[in-house]
Amino acid sequence: MTTKEALAIDLDKIVKCHRSAFPGTLSSLLGKNVSYRTLEWYIDNPKSFLLWIEQEGVCIGYAGGMISDGSQVHGSASSMIQYAFKDAALALIVRPWLWLHPELVSRYKLILKNIYFKITGFKKPMKDRKNHSATEPHVGLVVIGVHPQHQGKGYGSLLLKAFQEKVVELGFSKMSLTVLAENSQAIKSYMSNGWLVYKHSGKSVSMQKRVTITK
Repeated sequence: MTTKEALAIDLDKIVKCHRSAFPGTLSSLLGKNVSYRTLEWYIDNPKSFLLWIEQEGVCIGYAGGMISDGSQVHGSASSMIQYAFKDAALALIVRPWLWLHPELVSRYKLILKNIYFKITGFKKPMKDRKNHSATEPHVGLVVIGVHPQHQGKGYGSLLLKAFQEKVVELGFSKMSLTVLAENSQAIKSYMSNGWLVYKHSGKSVSMQKRVTITK
């Protein structure tokens, strides 16, 4: 069993794990192509990365992160929407009932914003926007998942450790994540791995963890 950074050749295995771990999420329901493109974004985007655990040629868990230093044009959600825009649009034409999926309904405003970005070709970095408030550069944990057959065996903690090592390797001392407030099990797991809650916002909880950069 090894934990390593994903390459394009690994994506089919990681997509299979993702769709097994989160069968009811929008990216899974939209079809394999959308799931593939969403995860491919982590590899193609120079500010993001994807880690995975391989056991006997099978992906049993994965985690993806994104550097947030103000140089990005969009945040992780908008970046992924832009990257998988065509595939997602085609999937929604074939599966129009998904327009009523709660996850999509909650993102209507974000989708409209990204349609505007597509039409205008908006590419202004966050740090150059008037309404951008400077935040400490950090790395966000955007996604983490473990195959259902391997949950409860410590692989989530193993992924969080590998994620932290990658953050230190990149030279950052702060990590952040957002999780649904109702997901008490995930929050408990993050806290047991040293993450702290620093903000409640609606249905979400924001957490962070400081790490020491070794020289």
